[in-house]
Amino acid sequence: MTVMLHAGVCMVRQYCTFAGIAHGHNARELFARLVERRIATPYSALHARARLYHIHHRRLYAAIGEPHSRYRKPLPTGRAMERLMMLDAVLDQPSIPWLATEGDKWTHFIRAFGTALTIEWLPQLRFGTPPHVTVRYFPDRQPIGIVEPGEAYTFLYLASKPSTVDLYTFLQRHAELLRTVRRWTVRVLLPPHLFKARDSYIRALRLELGTRLAPHMADEFRWWCRARKAGAATRLPGESPR
Repeated sequence: MTVMLHAGVCMVRQYCTFAGIAHGHNARELFARLVERRIATPYSALHARARLYHIHHRRLYAAIGEPHSRYRKPLPTGRAMERLMMLDAVLDQPSIPWLATEGDKWTHFIRAFGTALTIEWLPQLRFGTPPHVTVRYFPDRQPIGIVEPGEAYTFLYLASKPSTVDLYTFLQRHAELLRTVRRWTVRVLLPPHLFKARDSYIRALRLELGTRLAPHMADEFRWWCRARKAGAATRLPGESPR
């Protein structure tokens, strides 16, 4: 279930870590049975001795409430490696529960904060034009760890390119939620081919999270953002912004 919710792919070593068992015959036999029953498909990784297993069986995903999960689809090896990193990060903190799906995140934060959290503050994307607008909450598909319910959380972010533009978008989309949470950590995962961009990501984090606005400036900025959003929502189709 952990694999299907967070990555769709895994390696035998990750199963052994999760189960707390030695990497041996029993683990290899389990994955051989998954392949034999067409629950998983194996393929080679970056070197011959490493083998990935893609868990894709439709009935299994339906059983966890995710019959249309994107993790069922085949993917290039490069993308698989990124998902393995995400799974490793989740397995690295086995003592905390992780929120993976939009529904799980929505339900948890609404219950945890109640009236202290406005729905508009949740990370979201809007599609369409009024009155036909579709809203997707938590569109980034990055796991959120519950360190302490209602108090402390870990937000994972998997970098996929040297540019930090997407990181800025991620942080800005989560800005209101981060202001609501008492304690939080943003953990950025860098694949090996992006190690040279480490300093750029550190600077982006410091710029976006390290400089605190004065309270009155923050209030004015939030008012301006909401007023701009309201103006965009009431503009007629084809009308240019003023």
